[in-house]
Amino acid sequence: MQKHLSPNRQCTTRNGTRPARYLLAFCLLLACPQLSAELIFGATIGNPSDPDFRVFRATGGNVTQVPLNLDQPLFPSLSPAGNLLIVSSPDPAQPFEASQDLFAFDLNTGLRRKLWNNVTQSLPDGGFLFATPMWSATSSNGQRVAFVNQTSATSGGNDPVSGGVRQLRVIRASDGFEIGLAEIGNGSALDLFQSEFVGISWQPGTDFFATPAYIGITNSNGQPVNAVGIVLYGPTGPPGQPYVRSQILTLPSVVVDPNSGVNVFSNHAYPAFSPNGQQLAFFRITFPLANLAAPAQADLIVISTATGSGQVIASFNPGFFPAGLSWRNNASLVFSLGTQFQSGGIFLPSIVPSSAQILTTPATGGSLGQIPGVGQGFFPNPTPPSEIIFRNRFE
Repeated sequence: MQKHLSPNRQCTTRNGTRPARYLLAFCLLLACPQLSAELIFGATIGNPSDPDFRVFRATGGNVTQVPLNLDQPLFPSLSPAGNLLIVSSPDPAQPFEASQDLFAFDLNTGLRRKLWNNVTQSLPDGGFLFATPMWSATSSNGQRVAFVNQTSATSGGNDPVSGGVRQLRVIRASDGFEIGLAEIGNGSALDLFQSEFVGISWQPGTDFFATPAYIGITNSNGQPVNAVGIVLYGPTGPPGQPYVRSQILTLPSVVVDPNSGVNVFSNHAYPAFSPNGQQLAFFRITFPLANLAAPAQADLIVISTATGSGQVIASFNPGFFPAGLSWRNNASLVFSLGTQFQSGGIFLPSIVPSSAQILTTPATGGSLGQIPGVGQGFFPNPTPPSEIIFRNRFE
């Protein structure tokens, strides 16, 4: 398994119409306000060239490992109530199986259960068909989990024979019972950018969730193309497949480069509804070359869910790639950026794990901040604040 997920050293943030430029290293070490918060996130330990993945909790500046007792847990996601942690990991009972499974960990009791079991299948040529759960999210009421299952295959010589197809599924959070297969992705036939279903967010107080998916649009020359925008899925379909597309929330753009005549795709990723549901944040990722021979460029955008209007609140130089986005509260965001993974001159839509750093920013734009005690990490999940009980002076 390739151990990468999925920056030149400057980032640009925007507040209104006046951009401010920061050197990321100084931003992290010197210039960022320290904000008190609690966070669940993924990070690596050990040798950066062959890292081990773990899940950590940050509380008041103290960082401790979450005792999952799972090998290489990836793609951590936290339920809105803050009690259920969902991760992807190899099954401890089947340590040599290529496929990974989806697990739920109760942070209150320490109990773990398997939600989805992927079984590696042998192919006639001696190869294998295997699967790995990726992004997931738990509904507001804690009853449902939407997740992405990546399927891939190898030949008898263990060479990849498919870029893989992603399946978008909804299961019951209590026992993993499948509620419905929402959609099967296009796979490598269309998705060279691997932009489908990158991040999931449930709309607060509803049974609808948002995730990136391909949409038919026209490019700047008026030609029909497919690009990835944020799509809302809801339980309005037929029995057996209740979750279907309900609404297009954001429209991507495809601009024809006047010099080369090639399409420049700006796909959307990592949707995140604010806790009150009034705003939607996401990354816009622009791929300047369809063959991935140049680094991508990311913008962080916040829009109103009522009007669809919004603004770019932060822009990052090519080579920074996102690895997670969440809301700390209705006014602040937390996200991760890392160096885009490069192999053989190809800039893959993923990051070098050891390079990922967790940052915060106001939802209206402004200075980049940092969570106390947290530097390196990806897929950040803020935990909800503890319940506060008010007493009057007579009690």
